[in-house]
Amino acid sequence: MTLRKFAALIGYSPSTVSKAFNGAADVNAETREKILFLAKEQGVYDLFRKEKYDKKMIAVLIPETESRYYTRYVSVIGAILSKKNASMTVSVTSFDKEKENELINYFSSENRSDGIITISGGYPARKYEKVPIVYCGNANDIYADSVNVDFFSGISETIDTFKALRHKKIAFIGDVLTKTKETLFRKAMEYHKIRIDEKLIVKSKTRFEEGGYDCMDKLFAANAAPTALLAAYDYLALGAIKRIEREGLSVPQDISVVGMDNNDLASHDKIGLSSIDSHHEEVCKLLVDRLFEKIERNGLTPIRKTEIKTSLVNRKTIMIAKNSL
Repeated sequence: MTLRKFAALIGYSPSTVSKAFNGAADVNAETREKILFLAKEQGVYDLFRKEKYDKKMIAVLIPETESRYYTRYVSVIGAILSKKNASMTVSVTSFDKEKENELINYFSSENRSDGIITISGGYPARKYEKVPIVYCGNANDIYADSVNVDFFSGISETIDTFKALRHKKIAFIGDVLTKTKETLFRKAMEYHKIRIDEKLIVKSKTRFEEGGYDCMDKLFAANAAPTALLAAYDYLALGAIKRIEREGLSVPQDISVVGMDNNDLASHDKIGLSSIDSHHEEVCKLLVDRLFEKIERNGLTPIRKTEIKTSLVNRKTIMIAKNSL
């Protein structure tokens, strides 16, 4: 039962019922007690009572839990919320616009959350929301407060680094969900005036390390081994390195490799994968700060968009092109 239906059933306005559950001063004690009694009688008291939890409850929506990229958002946001004496609940959208909308509807109704952070797939934001919401993404949406990760800056820096190290055969590997990064790779190659060889742009139907291994397998099968490789994310890069080593080649002596996201494995001393850092901590802090500002001001804040530039972290997997030594 929705709050609106319950209000109609007992003969009060939804506003009065909501205020009764929130302990608002402009609802007298007698009316409040009556509404709460009727709620218990109808079995909806626990559904509507706000005072059952004294912390802010933030709903965090992510596309999946398989990728460390998204679970890092959960981990960092959770730590920041804990310091604010707030809690979170996490739901998965499965890269589905309709499911994201369904979850936003759920968490913005019946006091189920005080605010929403959605790590979005770039779907359009709705014009009006019942609770404050901030998107990670949706940078061009006029209705959304957003913090956007600018991957082009890091990709461009990587291509510039490859160029300075005299690499000409530069490959990009991705999977079914990395089309945007491929587009940014093409844009960066054109910006730095490096010829794009279509044989060196490969996608796999599989993901993570298996996908990277598969992409590198395709490049070797086509006799199109690059001297430098940019992977759409770190796990693809790690899979590619395994296939390169199986071929009897070395990273970076034969092929320089760069991943994206700068995850925990990338920074491990034994691996030392060069990677594009998406600055999760900074992004998450901005998302939470922006959301709490909206909560504290009842959503009466100007729509703001912030872009965080990515940057290359150069470790052990890049060096000058072999044929230039």
